[in-house]
Amino acid sequence: MKMMKTEKTVRQQARAALKGNLTTLIAAAGIVYLTYLALTYANRFMLFLTNSVDLETGSVVYDFPNTPSLLALGNMALIILLSPLLNGFLRASANVARYKSCSATDVFFFFGGLTRYFRTIIINLMVFMLCVIASTALDPERWFRTLFSDLVPAQLGFDPASFAVIFFGVLSMFIRILLYLLFVHFPLTALALNDEIGVFECVFVMMLFSIKNFGKLFKLMLSFAGWFLLCFLVVPALYVIPYVSVSAMTSAKWLFELDERRVVI
Repeated sequence: MKMMKTEKTVRQQARAALKGNLTTLIAAAGIVYLTYLALTYANRFMLFLTNSVDLETGSVVYDFPNTPSLLALGNMALIILLSPLLNGFLRASANVARYKSCSATDVFFFFGGLTRYFRTIIINLMVFMLCVIASTALDPERWFRTLFSDLVPAQLGFDPASFAVIFFGVLSMFIRILLYLLFVHFPLTALALNDEIGVFECVFVMMLFSIKNFGKLFKLMLSFAGWFLLCFLVVPALYVIPYVSVSAMTSAKWLFELDERRVVI
């Protein structure tokens, strides 16, 4: 009951803080999403332009076997270099949670100054790499496809093997979400609240903080289950993403203030 009361209070504070800031946060989230979308389509356009992929089958053309890999590496490099846009959106959410105000320029905050920019990229790389490594090692669908490759159907149908693939696929997705909450959420939240935090504190000290407070974060996210389901209709996501982000920042702000180490605040 106490936890439910806490989560309800967090959501109420987030809704109050969102008044007058929702449009700005939607715009900030849109910049992040459209940038990622532009990079994705730019990669596909380059594949088409270089004639390195058969458009009908999707297979690599023999004359240019290395081009898709090189383009993928280039695309990944651009995603990494532009990743501080995500931190900027989180910064805007943090400002709403703390000051009930944010600016459209917050999304570009971590591009201001070489030290801040490269520290942000290093932190992003470290936390996402930890998350990817853990996700790869703890991927039920991958292990199922590897260990029972003979049973995996070429196309999904209404048979036990297909249902098994779907089950392990959903389980893998759920595990990835949990690992994101464990490895990525609090470090990036700490950076959004305090851009001067060091790499070691942000990644490794926050890892211990994440383990300690994982249950609280999971319960908060669980309280948004109905809102997440609405996101399948796409349009509600315009409200849900800022709402969840500001709520998570509000909760984290409380937890950081109660933390004995006071690393962030």
